[in-house]
Amino acid sequence: MAIVSTIGWKIVGTGSGIVAGIVARKAINALWSSTKGGQPPANPKQVDVSWQEAVTWTIASSAGIGVARLLAGRAAAGFWERATGKLPPGYAAPSGTDAEPGRPLPQA
Repeated sequence: MAIVSTIGWKIVGTGSGIVAGIVARKAINALWSSTKGGQPPANPKQVDVSWQEAVTWTIASSAGIGVARLLAGRAAAGFWERATGKLPPGYAAPSGTDAEPGRPLPQA
């Protein structure tokens, strides 16, 4: 049963991260186009892209995708906990509780 739980969580966690990355990338591209008036650089490492544009794009896309993946991972973990009544495999119980990973959380 534990292997099924682990595989299930890997599917849910990975799927949420992929979807979050795709949605974030589209949102960041749209935001860039509306604020800068053009498409973001396809490859910021190319020499025809200015340093300012390359660094701005790298910071914006990295931060946006990172935050989106964090939010998606937390949402997926919450979904998993509500669906199974347990934390996802590999997640630790919140500090200050005596719950063990994979065990139901104490009710507040």
